Amino acid sequence: MTRIEKLDHVLNWFATSSFDKGGIEVDDIKRLIPEISELDELNRILNKLVKDAYIDAHKKEETFDAIFGKKVITTIRYQTTFEGYIFAEQGGYKAEIKQANAESTRLIAVENQTLLLTLILAVGALIASVYYVVELYWQHGWFH
Repeated sequence: MTRIEKLDHVLNWFATSSFDKGGIEVDDIKRLIPEISELDELNRILNKLVKDAYIDAHKKEETFDAIFGKKVITTIRYQTTFEGYIFAEQGGYKAEIKQANAESTRLIAVENQTLLLTLILAVGALIASVYYVVELYWQHGWFH
C-alpha cells in the first residue's frame, strides 16, 4: 500500500466505523486497522488527517487513585469531522490527486492551444504586412 492509499484507508475506516461519540484511542485504532503495522506510521497518518481537519483529536484526562496519591492519565482520542466524511465520500486523497492531475493536463492543453493560436496570428500578421508593403510599392510604381 502506498502512503496515499494508507491515508485513504484510515480516513475511510474513520468515516465508516461506528464507535462512541468520545472518539477512539491510537491503541484501539492500531488493533482495528492491522494494515498499518507500525505505531509511528499510524501517528504520522493521524497527524496528517488532523492537520487537514478530516479527523479531530482531543485530549481526555482520567484520574485514578494510586498508592502515592492521584494519578492523571492523558490520552488522545480521535473522531471524524464533517469535512472528513465529505472528503471520504468524494474519494479521498487519491481522487484529489487525480483531479489535480486532470486539471494540470487541461491547463497544458489550453496553453498549447494558445501557443498555436499565437503562432497562427503571428504568421498571418507577417503575411499581411508583406502584402501591404508590396501593394504600396506597386501603387507608387517602384517596381516598374
